[in-house]
Amino acid sequence: MQDEWDVVIVGGGPAGLSAALLLGRARRRVLLCDSGEHRNDRATAMHGFLTREGIAPAEFRRIARAELAAYPGIQVAPVAVTDAEACDAEGGFAVTLAGREAPLRTRRLLLATGLRDELPAIEGLDELYGRDVWHCPYCDGYERRDRPLAVHGAGHEAVRMALEVRGWSHDLVLCTGGSEIPERDRAKLRGLGIALRNRRWWRWRRRRAGCAGCASPMAACCRAPGCSCPCRSGSAASWR
Repeated sequence: MQDEWDVVIVGGGPAGLSAALLLGRARRRVLLCDSGEHRNDRATAMHGFLTREGIAPAEFRRIARAELAAYPGIQVAPVAVTDAEACDAEGGFAVTLAGREAPLRTRRLLLATGLRDELPAIEGLDELYGRDVWHCPYCDGYERRDRPLAVHGAGHEAVRMALEVRGWSHDLVLCTGGSEIPERDRAKLRGLGIALRNRRWWRWRRRRAGCAGCASPMAACCRAPGCSCPCRSGSAASWR
């Protein structure tokens, strides 16, 4: 690996890959650093991306990297960036990579690291995330349309999200985990037929087989007649 670059890109997701492509076409020397940790690693498919609707994230990255390989100025490195600092006197940046002592020099540093999702501290949630629990209705709501759904959150933002998710299903429950909702918002939820559950979560788990009342793969609070599960979904929620 060479020691000097025009641009070092930190992050190998869609943003970093797109930037590398454009810079490579401008004949810049580009190093794309991908640590191997991606926000959508739990996702089974990408949605809302024209020409790649429903593609697996790993397959998307494979295709993108194959396209970048056509440009000799681009190098993709499966490595994390551990440090970077501006070089005041000379200009540019000194960038340190994991496993390499001497820093690289680059004229420009592009951060395309994206976001990191911080999940609520609920037992069992991590195992269900990306399978029965999601954070973005625009990404995964369509595949769960017209099914019983639950929204988990607190305060006015939780109410706003419940109203938004109603575009995908009218069979909704808002679970606040113990936080109170003002009466004005409660009235709005009642008027739209959105149930409210404000008890604290204890744990989430996959529902047991054979529960006829639970038809949806989405985590939700149980409202199915005759259903003894604490949750009407593919996942069961236990309450304190």
